[in-house]
Amino acid sequence: MKNFVLIFLTLFSFLSFSNLAYGSDIKLECEFTDYSRSSYKERISKSWLPSIQNFTVKGNYVDASYYRLSNGRIEVNNDKRISWSYKNLKFNNKNGQKRTLKYKFIYFKTNNKIVADIIFTGYRNHTDIMGTCSENISKVSTPLEHDLSDMNEISLCVLAADKGKWSSSNLHSNHIKEAKRRGLTCGVKETTQDKTKVNKKNSFSPYSLLPDKRICDEVTSDAKPEDKYSYVIEAKERGLTCGVVNTEKENRLKLEQEKINKKAKVEEKNIKKSEIRISEKESKDLLFNIKSYAVINKDDLDPLKLGLLFMNLKKSSSDGWNEETLNNYNLLKTFVYSSQKFQSFVEKIKTDKLNKKNAEIKRLTKILQKDLDSLKTFISVNLGSDKSLEALTLADELNKVIKTKDYKLLYNLHNKLKVWKSDNLGSEKSVNKVDNKKNKNIKPKLKINKNLSNKEIIRNALNKNEKMFCMHPRTDGILWIKENGKITADLPAGARTYIIKDKVIEENVWFDLEDPIMGIEVQYSISFGAKKVISNYQNHKDFWERIDCKTPNSNESQKKSDFDQFNEIEDLEISMTCIDDNGKKIIVGKKADIIYEDKDKAPILETDKSGKRFIVKRVYASKLIGRDVKGLIDFKKKRNYGNIKDKSVFDRCY
Repeated sequence: MKNFVLIFLTLFSFLSFSNLAYGSDIKLECEFTDYSRSSYKERISKSWLPSIQNFTVKGNYVDASYYRLSNGRIEVNNDKRISWSYKNLKFNNKNGQKRTLKYKFIYFKTNNKIVADIIFTGYRNHTDIMGTCSENISKVSTPLEHDLSDMNEISLCVLAADKGKWSSSNLHSNHIKEAKRRGLTCGVKETTQDKTKVNKKNSFSPYSLLPDKRICDEVTSDAKPEDKYSYVIEAKERGLTCGVVNTEKENRLKLEQEKINKKAKVEEKNIKKSEIRISEKESKDLLFNIKSYAVINKDDLDPLKLGLLFMNLKKSSSDGWNEETLNNYNLLKTFVYSSQKFQSFVEKIKTDKLNKKNAEIKRLTKILQKDLDSLKTFISVNLGSDKSLEALTLADELNKVIKTKDYKLLYNLHNKLKVWKSDNLGSEKSVNKVDNKKNKNIKPKLKINKNLSNKEIIRNALNKNEKMFCMHPRTDGILWIKENGKITADLPAGARTYIIKDKVIEENVWFDLEDPIMGIEVQYSISFGAKKVISNYQNHKDFWERIDCKTPNSNESQKKSDFDQFNEIEDLEISMTCIDDNGKKIIVGKKADIIYEDKDKAPILETDKSGKRFIVKRVYASKLIGRDVKGLIDFKKKRNYGNIKDKSVFDRCY
């Protein structure tokens, strides 16, 4: 008997100790606020670990509110910290491959701080995600209480209720509390005193214990509506459709989706049309630039691949531009822009064009300023007349247009004022004469010679061999040669023979030429008799260039001296201080046959007769672009030109 009592007391002590050893649940309500050390962007790290997290420490395990985490195993639990981890978690990457990851947490009891690491296989880890937690300790619970949250409703109600009443056994008091907490009646009819408001959705129903398949089988059966009403209600509460489709709603949604898809297709088509239109307009300049570049830089772009891309573009655009043409154009564009040299080439063309346009705007602005003075004088002389009213309107328009600095507006107004001056001032002829001398960008009106037929003039002109030398702005000069019925230009990239079109103008015989490589985009009208060349680049109507030429000396080559006269002079040592584009002061000086620019040396190539202007070789720039670059040092005007070909850019000196 004593032994039995001893065994009972020992077992009771063990059970009591087990309950105490199980201990209290610790609930950690945490907020992660610092993702800066995670090696990923914050939004990416938050997608793997949202900022708000709740953890419950239960014995040797930790449950989490985050759906990815369950049954974390505690590794360290002492007075200072709790460390736990969730291992061998599975996920699929973008390629559908399965990967594993691990979450590791450390909670510091002394300062309520928490740190998290997310460790991947095959990817960078999210490390040192920091936050803080508030700690709540629940009352001591038995293992039975701990398991109730996972108990299903049928088992719970079987233990909590007995024959329509709540169980009177103390062993089931926790089951009753859990059932009431869930809002289950378990078939118990409560008295008025005990009745509480219960959410209908959470009230116990035998149908709630059935699987989804059984519910849907009953809903779709041939039974009477009143017999399957309860199943329909249960299906709705679970959000099950059971394959039953609301035809009217489905049709409405289908129509709405069709409208959305149709609108999206129209928008996509309009975007594509706009892209085609823009690319077609852009292609004129780009194709011309590609052809020009390919002639000068034969070894940069693969001519076979370039030729194939051109042919594909030409074939697809034979009936107008379409999506195939756009794709071929983008392929060509991608290919040529892969060359850094071509990018620099195009950028220089754009810069030159912009500088030229700005110079023309400046020139037109000066002319219009003078026209404004003429209008003011005319208004003063003709006060009160109808003509003065027209002049006032023009003056007002002129003031507004000058402020815009828009080339087209300036050009159109300039022509408009020419007509007005011709009608009202009577001196347009003299004005035009002066203006034509200054304007080298307007193609003159040339009259056809009717005394002889074109064929006679062409035959007579072509039988005569002639040469002339012209200083074109984009080259060091071109030697034009008319020989054996052909016209050839000796260009820096090599000689090119042009096609003579059947058109002759004036007694000095003007030939219209067409570039056989560039096509109609580059045109020349040339006269060996008048010693002039009129050229049009990229088929721009408003950008004609008139270039004066001369008969070359017998030994004159394509390269013209940068100074008309060159004489040996006394060697003088002179210097000046220049300000570069960055505002830096540079000392420029001459000593012997060298120009010094701080530490840089520029050998002198030529000197003018005054001994104060020098053509020098830019050594660094020449090495950079692979050909000689000449600069101009002008001690007389106190200017330092980086490139003699561009006189509009220089450093001012003193």
